[in-house]
Amino acid sequence: MEGQADAGANWVIGVPLLIPGAVQLGEEGPRLLALEGCGPVKGRADGRSVLAVDAARLGGPLTVRNWRPGDWFCPSGMRGHRKKLQDFFVDQKVPRKRRAEVPLVIVPAGIVWVVGYRGDERFLAGKTTTRVVTLKLVKE
Repeated sequence: MEGQADAGANWVIGVPLLIPGAVQLGEEGPRLLALEGCGPVKGRADGRSVLAVDAARLGGPLTVRNWRPGDWFCPSGMRGHRKKLQDFFVDQKVPRKRRAEVPLVIVPAGIVWVVGYRGDERFLAGKTTTRVVTLKLVKE
């Protein structure tokens, strides 16, 4: 697939995620895809393995990186309330040693998706969305 990158070595600084494109999460890990439009989604786009976002709200290129102290987002379902990622991980019972392995999809304005857990309310596709970008976690 064109636009494929490996997140391994650049995990901390961030790896560009093109639309359309993919990032390999580790040598044996799943791939993170960014697709234009929204095909039929198997299951619900609940933010665990699939997230539909509004391209107009992204406001910049997508990057994949791991979490940093001070990171925060507005988890979907919390009506726009901010939550520190550290607190979110505690609430989700993510072990401390695993937190650095959780990929984040970010734009200059903030975290779009805590991959495998929840999307940010500010970027989700809605009724007024004209261009959807589908983010998908695919285990090979």
